[in-house]
Amino acid sequence: MSHSAEITVKRKEQNKAKRECVEKETDGLNYQTKMFVLVWATLLFAVTGSNADKGAPVEGKTHCLYEFCITLNEAEISTEAGLCAVIPCSFTPGPGFSPKNIVWYKCEPSKQKCVESDIIFHTKKNKNVQSGFKGRVSLLDPDVSLNNCSFIINDITESDSGSYQLRVNGNSSTKTDDGFTFPPRATVSVKDLTQKPTVMSPPLTEGQQTTLTCTAPGLCSGSLPKITWMWRGTGENDSHITANITEFKTEKLTAVTQRHSSTLTFNLSAEHHSTKVTCKVSFTNNITTEETVTLNVTYVKEVKITGNTSAKEGETLNLTCSVESFPPALITWTKLSDKNMQNGTKTCLQEESGMGTFTIHKVTTKDSGQYICTAKHLNNTLKETVDVAVIYMKKPVITGNTNVEEGHALNLTCSVESFPLSNITWSNLGSNKNLHSEPNTDRQNNIGSAPLVIHKVTTKDSGQYICTAQHLNNTLKETVDVTVIYMKKPVITGNTTVEWGQTLNLTCSVESFPLSNITWSIGGSNTNLHSEPTTDLQNNIGSATLVIHNVTADHSGQYICTTEHLNNMLNETVDVAVIYMKKPIITGNTTVEWGQTLNLTCSVESFPPSRITWSNLGSNTNLLSEPNTDLQNNTESATLVIRNVTADHSGQYICTAQHLNNTLNETVDVTVTLFPKILKHSGCKVQSEVLTCMCISEGLPLPTIRWPLLKNHTEYSFITTVSSYTVNSTVSLSVKDHSNTVVECVSSNEIGEAKENLTVQTDASEQEDQSTGVLKMVSRLEVVIAFFIGVLLSAVICCLVKKCHRKKMNLDETLEMVTNQEDLLIDVGQAVEDDQTYYQEAAEDGEGVGEPKDVQYATIDFSVLKRRSPREAANAQETTETEYAEIKKAVKEERKEEERGGEEEENEVLDGKEEDVMIGEDEETKQHAPEEDEGEDTAVYSSVKDIMGEI
Repeated sequence: MSHSAEITVKRKEQNKAKRECVEKETDGLNYQTKMFVLVWATLLFAVTGSNADKGAPVEGKTHCLYEFCITLNEAEISTEAGLCAVIPCSFTPGPGFSPKNIVWYKCEPSKQKCVESDIIFHTKKNKNVQSGFKGRVSLLDPDVSLNNCSFIINDITESDSGSYQLRVNGNSSTKTDDGFTFPPRATVSVKDLTQKPTVMSPPLTEGQQTTLTCTAPGLCSGSLPKITWMWRGTGENDSHITANITEFKTEKLTAVTQRHSSTLTFNLSAEHHSTKVTCKVSFTNNITTEETVTLNVTYVKEVKITGNTSAKEGETLNLTCSVESFPPALITWTKLSDKNMQNGTKTCLQEESGMGTFTIHKVTTKDSGQYICTAKHLNNTLKETVDVAVIYMKKPVITGNTNVEEGHALNLTCSVESFPLSNITWSNLGSNKNLHSEPNTDRQNNIGSAPLVIHKVTTKDSGQYICTAQHLNNTLKETVDVTVIYMKKPVITGNTTVEWGQTLNLTCSVESFPLSNITWSIGGSNTNLHSEPTTDLQNNIGSATLVIHNVTADHSGQYICTTEHLNNMLNETVDVAVIYMKKPIITGNTTVEWGQTLNLTCSVESFPPSRITWSNLGSNTNLLSEPNTDLQNNTESATLVIRNVTADHSGQYICTAQHLNNTLNETVDVTVTLFPKILKHSGCKVQSEVLTCMCISEGLPLPTIRWPLLKNHTEYSFITTVSSYTVNSTVSLSVKDHSNTVVECVSSNEIGEAKENLTVQTDASEQEDQSTGVLKMVSRLEVVIAFFIGVLLSAVICCLVKKCHRKKMNLDETLEMVTNQEDLLIDVGQAVEDDQTYYQEAAEDGEGVGEPKDVQYATIDFSVLKRRSPREAANAQETTETEYAEIKKAVKEERKEEERGGEEEENEVLDGKEEDVMIGEDEETKQHAPEEDEGEDTAVYSSVKDIMGEI
């Protein structure tokens, strides 16, 4: 940026800041904020031009004490010796205080409050200030009422480093001569002067007048610096310049900033090039800084060519072009051609020595001609030429098309480059007559030529033609063979779309002379296919027929007919498509764990591509799938993704591929597996010395529940129920001492095995009642004997009633009961599949206690269970007592009778247990079991506690 441009920018910024201050005042901002903005705007102008305060931040911080507030720069203000420092500051007086004077102190930071001897500035001129600060400190705005306490220190030295404190004197509501000293202080750091003067040098050109400008660093308004110029030539010492110096200039930028500069004006010559000029600036206190620049003067002198301009063939041609200039000129050697084009260009960059040499070793005849040395210097171009002559003769050159189509013109030209020019003639082989030709000469390039033209050639014009060139005592000849030929574009015929298993038949025909060689190949293969060639000599047509029987998908692709005719080769391509469809292929894992993702892909290779859809067996709705196409391999695929699979996702999935009018299906069976898990409602309970345990487990495939406890017992009964993927197994057996009993439930399927020790609970209230009853019976033996006889009779009656009730119940529910007495032992592993109920009873009616009776068990076939219609269910609900309720009631009465039976009941297993434990589901099972039809009556037990409550 030039000096004048920089001043203009400063003035624009200053005017802009003033306008902003007026606008903010109009908007009603408080006076303190407006003044602080003005202070920072002034500081910005000074810092932008000088870098005097490199460490000043963008904003200050306000501190208040007794409602007296001051805004200072918290960061240290850095400047350099010899320049100046601006300390931005604004204050707000307390209520009722009118400021009259501003006082600035400089004292040690250890002092809590500066004293009068530390004053460096006072708005009253007659006040004593420190001698070192007299005349160097001034306010940015002398109007104290504006609350602007910003000040500048000029001609600053390292001793000015330290902390500065503000005091405001004025009148308060209680005093006419009052004041307030603000505790916060501004810190100034002064370092050695490192900034250098700025020397502005315009482009320097020989013969023109130029002006150098040296600007002192800083924009301070203190003492004027001294600026001196020194000149040093090549290898000389510095010397002061006394001539051609213009005035020293001081430019006032703001009220507290100035720019100091000096100019040096003189006329330039080539001798000023590479000389050095130094600008030295001296501030007060012997502080100096300087800047040295090297003058680069643009100049150029005359172009000169030296060397021998004639040479014999085989000798060395050496030409030198020299130009003295700055910056160095770009020297280019060129040989002038007939079209003024550059030929055989040689480029070299000139050094300060001023030479660029062009050398040709072992010159030949082609080196004859005019050579040009071009010196390009900036926007100027200088040229110098020289003519070089070589006596030579080159070999004749025949140009033109020697293969001519019938009916076209034969045009051959024989050219000979030589000096002097040669005599050129044309003739036929075997003939002594010269053919007619029109000679032509190019003396500028030393070329003689003779064109031979024959219009509308026929096959008779084929043969050898001779060009004879005679130069001085030498004769050279050149021959050429002319052939009249033609060839047309290959034509492919045949059906390019073939169905799988049919025959592909393609014929490639070419009309040409001589006849062409025709081959067939497949794109991407270098092997020729077998074909049947045929020729039609009368019409100059050659053809080749490609036949492929029983085509498959592999025969699809691009077929190439290649015709080779002399040195020419033409290709014609055709795309063959085989229509086919292969069997769909399903990939993916068909066994998926519960909660995982089912991912199946159905792929079909076909052309054209097939449309693939997924569906479930028995459903007409297509499932959502992601299609994918591989055009390169003619493969279409559809991916079926089902996340968080459950048991409902097991089953058969169908992939349907539709191709044109054909449809193919492929199926896959998907199995969802679940690791066996024993649910939380499983457990055991002891009541009346009968241990009843329930184990509820879920899993896929359906798990099998085993009770290791039963290996050590011969008398027990259990019921197993199945619902969806949940198995409920309940076992009951008599125990006298269950304190050491550990009941383990084992659930297993093909996926794995789960084990759990069930918790045994004891009914405390029943134990207490039994103890009390025993004591009473001991004390009253007669009562016990009578009671025992009554219980025995009641049990017999109850059994008869129960058997009658069971027959009635089986009849009403239409259940098929199959009695089986073949197996006397319990196969626990088959309990889940067959829903069998096993039990053993104690001997009755004369049989010994503990002797086993024939075991009877029943297989319940639920498939023949009559399901009630909604109307039948409604009618059944009208009765106050259902069949289930009757069974339950009978069992309860029998249990009450047996409880009264005393000690005889300890070794008996109740005959009514099978009816007491109803087929049901716990709460865990209900969550996954399908909903039952309305109107159906179902007995449900939710836990062991409920079952024990019914026994």
